[in-house]
Amino acid sequence: MCCNCNNKSCCKYICNGIIIWVVAFMVASLFVAFNMADTVISQIVTSLAAIVAAYMLAKKTGITNKMEMLKHSFVWILVILILDYFVTTKFTGMEFFSDRTIWLAYALILLAPLLAVKSAPKSV
Repeated sequence: MCCNCNNKSCCKYICNGIIIWVVAFMVASLFVAFNMADTVISQIVTSLAAIVAAYMLAKKTGITNKMEMLKHSFVWILVILILDYFVTTKFTGMEFFSDRTIWLAYALILLAPLLAVKSAPKSV
């Protein structure tokens, strides 16, 4: 399990959102360390890292219903938004949320897990 909670559903919802945010935050921090935080490349790479993390976590859940996966990814986005509000904006300011590429990344993080939904085996 990814956290100390005994509820596996909790991990699928909340902990996975935290993991996605941590991945993006770590990648963004690398760009900050090399004074490249405000580049288009940093935004693309950071967004791609979060999208790939969301996809991989979605595959790990084994969910076979797109609506169920959409519920999970919606909660992931809420967790990410909350963490961005309380942590990321302390470093970047509230103008972080005025960038269209951030909102595009949120949308792709929301939708990318749908590609990982395994189709249920068909009965014959």
